[in-house]
Amino acid sequence: MRNITRNTIDILRMVGVWRLLSSPFRKNLPDFFIIGAAKCGTTTLFDMITNHPDICGIPDVKVKEPWYFGASSLSLKWYKCLFPIKKNGRLVCDASTSLLPSLLAPLQISYVLPNAKFIAILRDPVDRALSHYEYNKRRGIKVPTSFERALELEHVSSSHVRIKKGRHIGGGGIHSNINNPEFFIYRWWGHYAEQLERWFSIFDQSQFLILETSELGKDKQKTADKIFNFLGLSKYDITGVKNSNTGKYDTMLPETRRMLVEYYKPHNEQLYKLLGRKFDWS
Repeated sequence: MRNITRNTIDILRMVGVWRLLSSPFRKNLPDFFIIGAAKCGTTTLFDMITNHPDICGIPDVKVKEPWYFGASSLSLKWYKCLFPIKKNGRLVCDASTSLLPSLLAPLQISYVLPNAKFIAILRDPVDRALSHYEYNKRRGIKVPTSFERALELEHVSSSHVRIKKGRHIGGGGIHSNINNPEFFIYRWWGHYAEQLERWFSIFDQSQFLILETSELGKDKQKTADKIFNFLGLSKYDITGVKNSNTGKYDTMLPETRRMLVEYYKPHNEQLYKLLGRKFDWS
């Protein structure tokens, strides 16, 4: 039990004994996943689409991100206890945003849910990195005094994680432990092509819907319609859904932005080639 994350323990408390005992009768697992990326609008996306009467998150427990695949040491029986015995025709969603960079999650999901569908929403990685830093700061996490200093230190953290733990960063579920050094690696989370290639090597690319964060800002309804069509559902009016987890933060220093733009150029080109489309990023 020592490897159970704090998030897992919290969910366990909410689930209760009855759900654990009834898990063998709970045959329903997620129909689709919102796999990330973190700090790209996934909470707004989740709130938006779960307004549809034929979609639900993890009911009763009201958890957006269970962080099971790629992260938990608990059994599938435990994961099943989060879901309803009967879905009543609704599609169930797991929106664990740490899934996208995970090494283990794609393989684990393929064994259990080979026909699942996946939604990924991507943001200009330069802006995503700053948003990630500011998010940590807003949560009261002890972070370096500036974004620039955080970028300097992340190389040390990355090396420590790779060497000491003997594995690649992004194992999934890392948000549950704010003291984990992996949480402070900002640039790597924007290596979208590297992460998506791992998923595409296991699942057919037709099982994925790739969105871009600015789509939400421009036209939420149009984005929602695209998602509902991808999931085989009818259109539904999502008027009134507001953006979630938004916050104001300092403008990035011009020299920092130039450095990050150059850093991400090859990664973005790799992504554009992989997807066959370009995004209007830095």
